[in-house]
Amino acid sequence: MNALQLLLVCLAGWLNRNQQLVIEYVQEEVKVLREQLDKKPRFTDDQRRRLAAKAENLGRDRLRRFASIVRPKTLLEWHRTPDRVQIRRQFPPCSWSALHTR
Repeated sequence: MNALQLLLVCLAGWLNRNQQLVIEYVQEEVKVLREQLDKKPRFTDDQRRRLAAKAENLGRDRLRRFASIVRPKTLLEWHRTPDRVQIRRQFPPCSWSALHTR
């Protein structure tokens, strides 16, 4: 192994370690935020889309290890059914009282 290869291996290891430290920090931050929530978090359509897009890139196995706000199954369902958001806008749920006032 020449000096350049050794330097690249050392740099790659350093970058990997730094990325792992960032991931561990973000995981701990999410745990702290979840502890502060008293109820189930509600997500906007945009938040669902963003989380689903990132979840698709990770895959089910990694999501099981890292996803903590939303279950992996839910994230992948959001990614598979993005039209659900559009349907909800076109046909918003009506209230029981609205049905009887007509």
